[in-house]
Amino acid sequence: MQKRILLVDNDVDFLETRSELLERSGLTVFQASSAEEGERILQRNWIHVAIIDLRLRDDNDPRDTSGLNLAKAAQYRSVPKIILTRYPSYEYVREALGPMLEGLPPAVDFLDKREGVEAITEAIERVYRDYLRINGQTQIEVHEGLPLFYLVNLIEPELDSDSVIDRSNELEDLFRRLFYGARQVTLSRLVARQEQRTTLLVFVFSPDGAESHYLVKCGLRQAVHKEAANYTHLVPPVSSGRPTIKAKQTETIHFGAVAYTLTGGNPEEMTPLGRFYQDNSKEQVTRLLTYLFSACLAPWHTRNRFRDTQKRLADYLQEWLQLAGDTLDPERFGLRVQNLCQKALAAGFAEVTYTPTQLIFHRVDHSSVTYFNPVGRIANMQFSDGPVLGGTVYCQLNADGILVDRQAYPWLIDYSRVTRGPLVYDFVKLESVIKFELLSDPGIPARHEMEERLLSVSRLDQKVDSAGLNPEIQKAIEAINHLRHCAARVVGPEFEPYREGLWWYALHQLTQYDPAIQYPQRWLLCYFHSLLSVVMLYQNLAKNIEPDLPEEALKSLWIDEDNSEVWVESQRVELAPGEYDLLLVLYRHANRLCTRQEISQELYRTDYGLETEDAINTTMTRLRRKIEPDPRRPRYIATVRGRGYKLDLRR
Repeated sequence: MQKRILLVDNDVDFLETRSELLERSGLTVFQASSAEEGERILQRNWIHVAIIDLRLRDDNDPRDTSGLNLAKAAQYRSVPKIILTRYPSYEYVREALGPMLEGLPPAVDFLDKREGVEAITEAIERVYRDYLRINGQTQIEVHEGLPLFYLVNLIEPELDSDSVIDRSNELEDLFRRLFYGARQVTLSRLVARQEQRTTLLVFVFSPDGAESHYLVKCGLRQAVHKEAANYTHLVPPVSSGRPTIKAKQTETIHFGAVAYTLTGGNPEEMTPLGRFYQDNSKEQVTRLLTYLFSACLAPWHTRNRFRDTQKRLADYLQEWLQLAGDTLDPERFGLRVQNLCQKALAAGFAEVTYTPTQLIFHRVDHSSVTYFNPVGRIANMQFSDGPVLGGTVYCQLNADGILVDRQAYPWLIDYSRVTRGPLVYDFVKLESVIKFELLSDPGIPARHEMEERLLSVSRLDQKVDSAGLNPEIQKAIEAINHLRHCAARVVGPEFEPYREGLWWYALHQLTQYDPAIQYPQRWLLCYFHSLLSVVMLYQNLAKNIEPDLPEEALKSLWIDEDNSEVWVESQRVELAPGEYDLLLVLYRHANRLCTRQEISQELYRTDYGLETEDAINTTMTRLRRKIEPDPRRPRYIATVRGRGYKLDLRR
């Protein structure tokens, strides 16, 4: 192992002479003549030990402690530091060598610069022996297809080639530090990849040849540290079952690692949830779900429960799923949906007519089904104001967040999103993952029928009929049936909060679609399925939002004359007084011609002429812009050339 030292000193002569002497002894030395330059080197490079002059700005200023300030920087706490100065004092020593809440103290040694290079090399040896804890004799083996530079690229894909080489050395030392004392560490396979993190199966061999295996989460230091903190502070204490236990944790400048043991299990015989679902029968999948919610997650969902009457379910999910700001801007979101519809048509698996107020799905048998287009309302949706039942939520019930053994027993392996919030989320997310990620072959007609059946029940504990469906759809519905029954025992049988959770997650899935990217057809199918789910769930939920609206308000145009409100296809439309009055005249004479003379008399109490002609034309243009799905091809208000207008409500 090449020893890598950073020497920071504002005395350039001292810096160069000491660096030369240290390099003669076999060390690799990085030089910095200021705190800023030292920090840049630490940010870019992997450093074992930093030797920092106490005064980096003015040697004659007793108040200059810029070197000590650099040593105290939290982001470099994993690097042992030696403070070097010609002006040692008790106060500086006490501050430098004092304890920290986490990691090493600001400095592990304090040297007088007048002691010579031998004192520095001896101090470096002590630091390597007592503090660095990187065993240079540990052999790091990687299986083919899992080189260290590949892992670095997974964790930090934007690095340049020189940085990748340096980070690869740092990652190697990370494993030597994590398994200090091991004779050999073998990186066996990549289990899962998350943002800024990877999960690896690692075998460790002790000097006497004993073998042990770990599941190691390694990645950017901050991301791994956060996940480890979640495990420590939020994961319920072990009470039963076969839990995942945090065994070891360490960090370097840029990376962090946590080693977990899977009590009673062998990771070599385990597969991620997604693969297990694909490869096993519906009976095995049901068995997995039973274990998952009765043995693994039951302690989570029953511990530290609360009922939140101030914050709505929508508030939680919009925050968790990052559905805020420009993400749900109606214009941008509408363009996203239109593009997805065009791509689906080009791929040949769906034909949709898109209008601002409708989405018409054309079936292969030449029939069609029409849904309300919720794009214009998604930014301000409010489904329910009821209290939220909360507790500790895993939040990572996805294809890679769980490992499953041959007996269908699951282990939780990703603690990055553990939090306290709505308990319904764990169930909603897993149902959504089954529908959008784990289905592979069924096309849109089969998925549409599945969604219709999933929405046909009114309670979570009602069984959804899967008879006569595609076998893969049957398997998904049977899994979802069991999942919903588990949810009913935890959050109650009411379907509305669960259904709302499904809507927000489907919306989140849809926001991940990027019109600028070309997707494989399977991915495009999943995104289109999420659109289908959004519009079908919206129609189902809208009945509860506006339960007193008549059918005309939901499917066509309706005027509530008592309250002067106009509804078009479930959406309330704000009209100016003149626009409302004109529409009301046509509405009271719906489905028949209303001449310009009649309109002029009812609106303006005068005969039709040039003045009223201009007023009617201008008002009609504004009115059509607000109520017509496509003002260029009016659906509701037809012009009868030379005579007047007709409001058609018979469709």
